[in-house]
Formats: sequence, C-alpha cells, structure tokens
Amino acid sequence: MSYDFKKLKERVPIERVLERWNITPDPRQGNNEWKSYRTDFDGRKHKDPCFSVGLKRNILRDFRDGNNYTVIDVAMKLMNCSLQDAARWLGETFGVEEEHPHRATAAPTTAAPAKVPLQFPNVEAELHKQSAQQTPPPSLERATTTAAPSEPEPPQHHESKIIVSGVRSLVQSKRAAEYLAGRGIPVEFAKDVCRGIFYQYTSDPTKKKWWGVGFRNRAKAWIIRNNLDSHLSKFQIGCQDITLIEAPQSPFFAVFEGFIDFLSWRVLASKDSGFHALNGINVIVLNSIVNYKKAFQILDGGARQIALMLDNDPQKKIGEESPGDATTRKFLERYPNIAKDMRFKYSLYKDVNDCLMNFDCPF
Repeated sequence: MSYDFKKLKERVPIERVLERWNITPDPRQGNNEWKSYRTDFDGRKHKDPCFSVGLKRNILRDFRDGNNYTVIDVAMKLMNCSLQDAARWLGETFGVEEEHPHRATAAPTTAAPAKVPLQFPNVEAELHKQSAQQTPPPSLERATTTAAPSEPEPPQHHESKIIVSGVRSLVQSKRAAEYLAGRGIPVEFAKDVCRGIFYQYTSDPTKKKWWGVGFRNRAKAWIIRNNLDSHLSKFQIGCQDITLIEAPQSPFFAVFEGFIDFLSWRVLASKDSGFHALNGINVIVLNSIVNYKKAFQILDGGARQIALMLDNDPQKKIGEESPGDATTRKFLERYPNIAKDMRFKYSLYKDVNDCLMNFDCPF
C-alpha cells in the first residue's frame, strides 16, 4: 500500500498543514487568493513576509529562493523526514486513503520497523561511536548524564536543514532545564530521558546556535521543544517514530502522545497516588499520533494491559472527532479487552501537562 502523490497535492491544503505547526497567515490581509506569512517554518517571526500560499493552486511560494513548493514538500520541511514518511503523515492525518499496489503512483514506502521492543537509546554512546560495531544500549535506569562532545553531529536525513551541533545533560543545560520547569517538570523527572540540544540551520551564514529540550525516538531523531521568541516551538530533527522505554518482562504498557505529557505524569504520580507510578511499566511515547500503527506493532507482541493517556483535544467541527478521540478509539477498537482510556484522570484539562500546570489550582 502507498499514497498517490497527486491525490495528496489536490486534497490536502497547505494552509491546514501549516496550522498544525501554529503557522498562520498575516491577519491584516483580506480574503485574497494568496496568503502571505511572516512566521517561518522554525517558528521565528519576521518583519517581512517569508512566503505566501496560493489557495487555488495549493502551492507555497518562498520569497527567499523564488521557488514553488507542494504540500508534500512543506510536510517534509516541517518534519525533516523522507518523501514516503511525509506522504504517509499527510494521508493518515487528513484522511486520504492509501492506494492498492497495482494503482499506486507513489514510490514504495519504507520497511516497517521490527516488532521487537527497543530500549531507550544511550545518547552519549551514540555520540562517541568508535567503530561500526556497537554494544547494545543500556536500560533506562542506567542512562548517563555526562556532557556530550561539542562537535557537530551530521544531519539525520539528507533533506534536513537543521543539524545538531551539541548535546548536554539537562543538569548542564540551564535554559533547557528552565523550559521544563516552566512546564511544571523538575529536572530530576526528566534528566534520564532528555538532553539539552544545540542546533543550527544550515542556510544561516552566521551559524547561530539555538537550543531546545531533546527527546529521542527509535529512529534516533531528536524531538525538540523550546519557547524561543515567545513561540512554543515543536519540531524534530530526523524521521518520525515512536519512543519505547522498556520494562523487561512486563506485559503492561502506558501510551502517551508526547514526551512532555509522559514527564508530567511522572510528576503527578509523585504528588497524587491516583496517578499510578510508571515504574516497571513499558512506556510508549507516540511523538505524533500518526505513529499509532507503530505502537500496534509493539503491543501486538503480547501486551496484557494498556493504559491510554492521550489528549483531550477540542472538536474543530461539530460531529467531527478530535485527533485525541480518534486515536484513542483506534486503540480501544484494536484492544477492546485490555486497553483503557485514562483521560478521566484529567478530563477537565486538554492534556496531562495542562493538568499538572493546574494541579494546585483550587478551582
């Protein structure tokens, strides 16, 4: 199965894709065919427009290089992923059905990940590669927090316009630690699975270094969070995948949408016994709801109980499922006897982190 590129370009508006990254057109313009944008792909705001989107032709015109880009090009740039991963994300997110092999016009998709659960990668071991022979990564509990070397790490994918130039422990990354504290998460709850990341844009002649909190997935990509320029930045350097934090021999799983929610649950468990601790439980962080099928490949291997901690997204249209509702439903339908929707624990809030941020609120 694969996706018809032509169908994706016709059915998925670039404007809606940009909205998912909180990139919206200049509000001062009217109902024109072309909408100009002053917010760049990385979330930075500019005085002059960076690009415009033609609503009728569904193309993006970049004012800096003068080129036109399709919705697939835009998705690849936003997610720093391959052509096939971008097509799959667009299809699953915006409801474009896959084509049967004999009708497919798209390139073949990449091979599915192995069903064998993976442990959380050891960041420093990967940065200190000495040869092609690598030792298996240690368990989550043994993750080290020593500083990583400052030499630039190569881009995760040839399409990437961002490279990692440094990795540090959270203890050594003041701004990253302050960002997490602003989300209600003390360093001690995150230092084993998160790092302070420095990254650069390859097109920036000044080679300025930006920072963020980094969380790694199975594909060794970095999921980055920061709040630069008062804009909540969410992006990744590398390809889409889940993160599995493994509890050997345990058949119990907890599923989160993003790593901030996972860390928030850890903090809530230390404050309220109603939020069960995750010690001894396998944790799957989707990193994006489009990765739910990759979680199925792990859970099909013998899960006996699955706790779902996904988002309470508001409905955009009456009668239309929110992304959190739709993804939760897919898990419940596939595992009707063992999966449980745990959102009742934070039913008044949009997600686990929102619950944490309002935990001590008296109303």
